[in-house]
Amino acid sequence: MRTAVALIIGVVLGVVVNHWWRGRGDTTAHSLGEGGGEGVEASAEAPDNASPSIRIGFSCPESDDSWLLALGGQATRAATELGDVELLLRTSASTPEEQISGLGQLLDEAVDALVVFSHAGGSLSSVCSRARRSDVPVINVGPPIPTEDFLCHVDGDNYGIGVAAARFLAAKLGGYGKVLEITGAVGPGATEDRSRGFHETLAVESRGVKVIGSASGESAADRALIATEGLLEEHTVVDAVFSHSDEMNVGVLQAVIAAGREDELFITGVGGSRWALRQIQRGQSPVCATFLYSPTMAGCAMRLARLAAQGKGLPDLEISDIPRRINLQPVLVTRENVESFLLLAY
Repeated sequence: MRTAVALIIGVVLGVVVNHWWRGRGDTTAHSLGEGGGEGVEASAEAPDNASPSIRIGFSCPESDDSWLLALGGQATRAATELGDVELLLRTSASTPEEQISGLGQLLDEAVDALVVFSHAGGSLSSVCSRARRSDVPVINVGPPIPTEDFLCHVDGDNYGIGVAAARFLAAKLGGYGKVLEITGAVGPGATEDRSRGFHETLAVESRGVKVIGSASGESAADRALIATEGLLEEHTVVDAVFSHSDEMNVGVLQAVIAAGREDELFITGVGGSRWALRQIQRGQSPVCATFLYSPTMAGCAMRLARLAAQGKGLPDLEISDIPRRINLQPVLVTRENVESFLLLAY
């Protein structure tokens, strides 16, 4: 089973990176999050020598979060590279109700497949049920939709990220130290899974590492700044900070520097943003590591949606099929390997 899962993940990631690399041209790492997804409704046109024959609807919430913006950008990039895909991009929903309405419109427009990142607090079960009845495959990206009416769920391994973060911090601290945790938005999903993996692993494998304080940065740099300021005032000795996102780490680092404690501790994050990778690359920042939770999963989902619309499965497998769930691995990025991941930055 482990071998099969690893093969599936390898095939999907290999396809994404291969297509991405060949299609970059002169594009820099900074531009990987650009070119789509900024609260607009657009269609990705196919190259002049191709006639789009597969219509894929892509839906995610309206946001100024760089990760979500990059998600839409990666969907656009994948559609362009595939050539025979017409992308109907919907990233302007500010509420769950607007997202449900927009997905209904996409089904009315007779799309061949849907790729969906669900709005926080929203349930898209009814839309997925309608899509299933219409034989429109749904690829769920990121937060799981509470239904079985999807074809495949593509996400990062959030629990595994927590496990990997705990092991990295414990090793770097030599098995003893005091740690702060800055969590994302409160509630079930990525935040809960990352925190659970982190705490459970420390409790079993590194009891000398203590989480002395935890606060929500609400997945935003300004809120993380406030949360970190409060924790640093409360705790005079801190050895490390585990932040649940690179976006929040912008605020975490500001708070650490303002408190004059940048030589006292180190910081880890999650995501793989261009800002975080540059901090790691320089080697003089308290931000010394991150764990990939990459918006390239949108590219994976687009390619899966295209295969599903064609009635195909993943190639090069003994049984050509599309797996029910794909969890992308929580790859650790440090100064030693950061150069290998700059092209994946958002």
